[in-house]
Amino acid sequence: MKPILFESPRLLFREWALSDASWLKELNDDPDVLKHTGDRPFLTIEEVEDFIDNYDQYKTHGFGRWA
Repeated sequence: MKPILFESPRLLFREWALSDASWLKELNDDPDVLKHTGDRPFLTIEEVEDFIDNYDQYKTHGFGRWA
């Protein structure tokens, strides 16, 4: 698991890790989620893992979507 970056009284925030791929795929298969994110569903777990490996929003912008 990636280190916790910050936390609230109820939540812990961290960058995504490859171990998050299965739940991220499941989350991104939900039409209600997609209508708010504008993303398209992942087709395979490998596609999710590639997305996680190449997710550069933390470095590029200093923030991104958190696990």
